[in-house]
Amino acid sequence: MYETLDEVTLKDGRGAKVGVVTAPDRDWSGILEHFLAHQGPLWSWQHRTLLRTETAISVYYYVLHVSGRPVSVMMTAESKGVGIRGHVWTPPAQRRLGASSRLMRSQMAHFRARGGRFLGAHTDYNSAAYHLYRRHGFEETESFGGHMAFYGGSPADFRADYFAPAETTIEPLGWSSWATAPVLFMSDCGGQVKCAALRLVGQLSSEEPLLNALRTQNESSETPRVRVLRNSRTGAVVGVAAWSLHPGFGDACLVDFYCHPDFWDRAQDLFDALELPPSRRWLCFGDASQVEKARVLSGRGFRQVAVWRDFPIDLCRHPFERLPRNPRRGRLAKAAWTVGHWIDRPISGSWRFFTRTAGLPARIPTRWPRFPWTHRLFTTLVLYERKESASAAQDPKAARPDR
Repeated sequence: MYETLDEVTLKDGRGAKVGVVTAPDRDWSGILEHFLAHQGPLWSWQHRTLLRTETAISVYYYVLHVSGRPVSVMMTAESKGVGIRGHVWTPPAQRRLGASSRLMRSQMAHFRARGGRFLGAHTDYNSAAYHLYRRHGFEETESFGGHMAFYGGSPADFRADYFAPAETTIEPLGWSSWATAPVLFMSDCGGQVKCAALRLVGQLSSEEPLLNALRTQNESSETPRVRVLRNSRTGAVVGVAAWSLHPGFGDACLVDFYCHPDFWDRAQDLFDALELPPSRRWLCFGDASQVEKARVLSGRGFRQVAVWRDFPIDLCRHPFERLPRNPRRGRLAKAAWTVGHWIDRPISGSWRFFTRTAGLPARIPTRWPRFPWTHRLFTTLVLYERKESASAAQDPKAARPDR
């Protein structure tokens, strides 16, 4: 269904309309899928699914168009006023005309009018979209990062109500939990290593990692790799458990889980709900502050095998790095990161000095290494391990201790 929200004039004098497409919508699906086709296979699958099929969430595509031809688009996916915003796109030939700012003004007004409470977003730090978000009330969840959150009211009051203790259910990952999970992962709920199996370390949006898992789950017949713990009253995701193959070698599997502080007592049931495949070694990562995680892992046969103090969080989530699988590899990874940081510091400092002197915006180039002032997050990383016997590897549940 399409609804016109406003009529605006672009900087080049053209008149345009701002409207919202409530998905699914067959009339607009082909137009929007073609307009956003540059985003890649994962996002194309998302647009195709949301625009053509019924899901358990409310999906809105906001479109600024001239005579039905899109000039700028952005999307929100929500459940009960909580969700994700993204896919802000204006083609290069149509930029600097005020299209995105006019569209977002209407989008945020529409969100507030519907009683919107939270939106999570992810964009490149210091980019045009980053500054657009900031002008409309979004704030960083990490300093010098592109993960941002908007609250319709007091953040503390919202989180207190949204995560209030209640009955919970455990279920496979679905569209509703995908849309609402960023609240848990972008909030400061204790600990930095939240789900290493999904590369969710720090206060990041879970949008892309969980979307990848959801696509894999929907397109294959294998057992779901992600389970979520949901608050039955508010629908909030209060816990996530997942497993994945360890990147780089095949004899070990990563398993991880994370819960809101008021729901750690349900973590054991959440962990047990995972249907784990056979493996000779199981690895799990945490940090020293997560005593509840350590307790659950101890009861399931895991033992602590390594501790790295002041371990850079970037090494836990950078796509070109690998999580350590033993104490020696962890020390080598930290040493290599430190050397790279020393090399990067004068280069980055020169770039910052040049941009300031020339009066240019200090935007980080797309392919540039992360700058030193983003390397400020560290944790005490803990590695847990469980080894299976040959017989237990054929049936991982057989080696699980009784409660």
